[in-house]
Parts: sequence; structure tokens; C-alpha cells
Amino acid sequence: MDEGVLAIDNEGRIINLNTALEKMFRISHDDVINKSIHEVIRNSDLYHFIKKITQSKQLPMEEE
Repeated sequence: MDEGVLAIDNEGRIINLNTALEKMFRISHDDVINKSIHEVIRNSDLYHFIKKITQSKQLPMEEE
């Protein structure tokens, strides 16, 4: 799988991620589990997108 996959809990803490995401953001699974998404991934566009998703009952559609 080429796409990065990230799972966060209701408080915005990382609970799982795949190898593709580790490579994209140069992070290690063991180093980021249970840390805040904002603390780990310092990309404001991605952070705001995740915040929008977690606060909405509908999934926003965005293209890169």
C-alpha cells in the first residue's frame, strides 16, 4: 500500500499507523504511539483537515 494510514483516538492521540506513513513523515511507530497528532506531524494543513474530520459527522472530500 502506497497510502499513509493513520488512526487516532477521540483525544487526537495516535493509536496506529502504517509503514507508508512512517516513511512519508520520517517517524517511527514506537516513537509516536499515544502522542498527540499535532505534536508528531507538524503540518498545519493536515492537522486542520484531521480536526475538521474529527469534529464533523460527515467525511470531507479533498483532493491533492
